[in-house]
Amino acid sequence: MARKVCPGCGESRPVDAFARDRSRRDGRMRLCRLCDRIRHRRYVAEHPEEHRAAQAEAMARWKAKQPPKPPKLCRRCGGVVEDRRRWYCSDECLAAARAANPHKSGRRKPHTESASRRGYGQEHKRLRERWKRIVDAGAAVCPRCGLLILPGEPWDLGHVDGSAKMLYQGAEHRRCNRATNRRRRLSLQQW
Repeated sequence: MARKVCPGCGESRPVDAFARDRSRRDGRMRLCRLCDRIRHRRYVAEHPEEHRAAQAEAMARWKAKQPPKPPKLCRRCGGVVEDRRRWYCSDECLAAARAANPHKSGRRKPHTESASRRGYGQEHKRLRERWKRIVDAGAAVCPRCGLLILPGEPWDLGHVDGSAKMLYQGAEHRRCNRATNRRRRLSLQQW
């Protein structure tokens, strides 16, 4: 398999470790994917306003290309719903639906257990404070994806898988931590 040296980390890597770039002679980017990801994160951290503006502009271009959404219809009477966040067209439809199903109030129940019972008590808070100093110094590496957690980036204190929230493996990117939980739920559903 062909290999290429990354000038960012100085390591010889397989060509597949470099993203495609048709403008270059060898058809691959100059930096490996890992170095390019670190470079991009550093740029976003140093230029948040420019990055946000570019993201907003790209989103506006994407939305302009999308076809208009069909009108949302009321589940009860079939009328057009003005507010897309609602399922009913008027207060009358909502009142009639609640009267027909009094046990369904439409409100979610809050957690019935305390934070300590769910595994997030005083010990968790103290450990999170210790990790906060490491993350703020820019020295924390996510154990799930292996990338640095930049200061100011959202993070969670991750548990060791299968430890029933008893063992911690350290700071993780919020998206890595919560994606793991989602994957776990999906694998349980497949059984």
